[in-house]
This record gives sequence, structure tokens and C-alpha cells, in this order.
Amino acid sequence: MTITVLSPYQVFFIDETEKLWTVLKDGRVRFVKSVPAFTNISAKYSTLSGVEFDGEQTLVLSSGFNFSEEAPQKTLNLFGYCYYPTLLEDKHPKIALLKADLLNHAGTADLTVYERARTKYHPLVKMTAQIIPPKWSMDGTYLYYINTKGVLVRTNGKTGEKLAQSAQLFGLNKAGTMFAYYDGEYIYLVSLQTGQTTKIMAFNITALGFGLAEDELFFASTNGDSHIIQTYNKQPDEIELVARSAVAIKMIL
Repeated sequence: MTITVLSPYQVFFIDETEKLWTVLKDGRVRFVKSVPAFTNISAKYSTLSGVEFDGEQTLVLSSGFNFSEEAPQKTLNLFGYCYYPTLLEDKHPKIALLKADLLNHAGTADLTVYERARTKYHPLVKMTAQIIPPKWSMDGTYLYYINTKGVLVRTNGKTGEKLAQSAQLFGLNKAGTMFAYYDGEYIYLVSLQTGQTTKIMAFNITALGFGLAEDELFFASTNGDSHIIQTYNKQPDEIELVARSAVAIKMIL
């Protein structure tokens, strides 16, 4: 007999005060823990990585994606200002992060992939991107990001593929079969297998992502002092309120 354990959680999110929260299946919102600045999630959704600035140095800090309050551990120390590191758990782990300096235009950075060899990380690939959290596919085949022209791209480190011409934010489901992006007026939900696209009118979106269900899209918006998370249901094609937040939401996990 197979025993299925159902998760009590719908979705996790990080607000602008660097706090991680979860929305339970019954709609209650529960605090999980504080996280470092510019935190991002790893490919296998096991590790949270963020940054701490020390003068002109950036410390990349990592901790488990769990309810533990243990202090984050230092993973990497780099000169300059880095944002949204994301770990690829592998035999030879990789970290992708956005590194900005005076040569970059405002709002853009060098998206650099580092690979660990023995005890140190070494740069492998570098490309320019907007300062929007990059995301690995769970199997590590692709790294998704928004380039400096606002194009959503995925790359395997050698070649890139354009997925959307105008994107401000994006999310990828854990199976790597669907992605969503926001162009300032609409959210587009796209199947990577069939190309089927659903268009959803939306305003003032601050974050979007998928929940534990592979096709369940969540998105956060801000209107004045109102900060909410909603979900889109393809059947029967409607949007539902999921939760409210005291402050703006900047990432959905």
C-alpha cells in the first residue's frame, strides 16, 4: 500500500523586509524565518542563498529551505556588489549570480556562473542581464534570465533560446514544463511542451511563481497599501485571492 503525505502548504513568499512566509492550505499566513538580502532559491528547492555587503565585498550566504533558524553559512566571497545567487546542486555545484559594477547600465549586471572545484568556485560563463532573479531548471540543464533588452532567455551555457520578447518578471514550475512572465500589462502562462499560452490581465505585479502543484500559478501585486497574493485557476478560468501581506511581496517560491 502506498502512503501519500499531503503538504499543508500552498506557497512560500519573501517580502520586502527580507522575511520568509508560507501560506497554508486553509489560507493562514505563517512566518518562517528571516533571510539575507536578495535571497534566491536553488535548483532543487533545497537551499536559500542571499547576500551581505561588507564594504566593497559581497558575502554569499546559504541556508536550508526549511523552518530552521540556524545562521546562514558563508558560501562565497566576491569583490563588488552581487545579487540573487542561486545554487545548482550537482556533483560539481554551481552558483549563478548577478554582479554589478560601474560599467553596467542602471538595473543591469553581469550574470556569472561559478563552478566549485575542490574548495573554491571558479567563473565559467558570463552574460549581461537585468537585475531580476535568475532561475535554474530543476535538472540543471538550463539557466533562465531576462537579458538587458527585456527578453526572457534560457541558456545551457553554450547557446541561448529566446522565450519571450518583453518580460519584467518570470517564474518557472518545478518540473520545468511551464513558465510564466509579466510584460507590464499581462501575465502569460506558457507550456514548454506544447507552446500553449494563456493570457491573464494583471496590474502592479511584484512577484510571480508556481506553488507545490506544478500548474498552479501564484502572483503578488501592490496597490497603495494593499499587498496581496492571488492564484489563477485554468478550470474554471478565474482568479482567486490567496492571502494578504502587510508589506510588498518580492518573491514567490
